[in-house]
Amino acid sequence: TRFNPPNQGTGIFNLSTGESRFLIEGCEISNNRGTPVVVGNGTHVLNNSIHDNRWVGIGGYEVAAVKIDHNEIFNNYLADIPPDTATGDASGMKFAKTADVAVTNNVVRDNHGVGIWFDTDNIWTVIDGNVVAGNAFRGIMVEASYGAAISNNIITENGKLSGWIAGAGILISTASNVEVFRNVLGNNAQGIIGFQQDRGRGSRGEYVTRNNHIHDNFIAMADGITGFTSGAELDKTNRFSGNHYTLKRSAAFIWGNKTDVTGWL
Repeated sequence: TRFNPPNQGTGIFNLSTGESRFLIEGCEISNNRGTPVVVGNGTHVLNNSIHDNRWVGIGGYEVAAVKIDHNEIFNNYLADIPPDTATGDASGMKFAKTADVAVTNNVVRDNHGVGIWFDTDNIWTVIDGNVVAGNAFRGIMVEASYGAAISNNIITENGKLSGWIAGAGILISTASNVEVFRNVLGNNAQGIIGFQQDRGRGSRGEYVTRNNHIHDNFIAMADGITGFTSGAELDKTNRFSGNHYTLKRSAAFIWGNKTDVTGWL
């Protein structure tokens, strides 16, 4: 507690690619200024309470085989700098250039940014069985990456400080081979959103919103939209199927330009 590096400085557990197989378990990690937990290869972060930190709760860069399981991660990123700025870190947890990271069975709530964020050149990501609630911006975001399974999560009340599609419960941003299934989404600013930007190339080729399958989810929305837009709808390998919707308005669907329920079906 109360470790005081600069905002973007690393904190108590500052691991890296060369530091392997650490176990961080049963800790209360709070009121630190930088990112208090930065994982290395094979790090397991289990059964911790990570809260009220000024920057990201958990971070990781260029690491593999990481497990984040049964933690409570809440009220982090007290710096309150929006995620769509040059700092680009605002989240409960954030990872870049990773392989085989599993985020499972956590409660990720009330963070002052994105809940769970995989940004740039991630592969074989698993996000399963989490409760993601009340985060100020997106609930779960996979961005400029190549493959993820997002499943069995309860995702509610996220995105209240976001504009338009940036407040999605689940956001696929210029990412491919993402499967989104058996999630329950309720009262997020937006539903499940995908879009395309010019983001260049990474280790496995061009970043593009392609071959994403969104199926068998339950989505309840009073307001907002759900669907693909900004070029992502042009790639026919992106698919929605077997989802269940509870809506208060027919204009909740988007595929390119707005469409109503008849056009969606």
